Amino acid sequence: MYQEGNETMAAMRAIGQGFKDPVLRISALLAFFIGVEQAFMYTDFSKFYVVCTLGLHRLNLVFLSMGLLQSIAACTLSMLLRTIRRYYVIFVGFAFHACLLMVQLLWKPLGDDPALFYVISAAWGVCNAVWEMMNFTLLT
Repeated sequence: MYQEGNETMAAMRAIGQGFKDPVLRISALLAFFIGVEQAFMYTDFSKFYVVCTLGLHRLNLVFLSMGLLQSIAACTLSMLLRTIRRYYVIFVGFAFHACLLMVQLLWKPLGDDPALFYVISAAWGVCNAVWEMMNFTLLT
């Protein structure tokens, strides 16, 4: 006979057992951070920075630049991680992302310099590639 309660409890126990591993705990925190920073880019940055300043018609190109550089950075980083230690990549990614967040806090977006929107978006794609590659290497 099928008992849903037993399967649910078994699944909850399996999840609890999985989080006893410290690598999975770090990976879960990193995945949460990746989700939060992507939520910022796809909501606040796109709405309050790009659309309000440049217009809706430029939003797709801004995100295209982010995706393009994220793809290039992920491919490059996957080859680079074979030769250098992960700690260096984490430190450089943290410093780069902190500088990018500081720029976004201090920057007042104006429509007279539209290239800066593409540069910030592309740099964010590189930062996201660093964190996603770190999470991927933690899990594999």
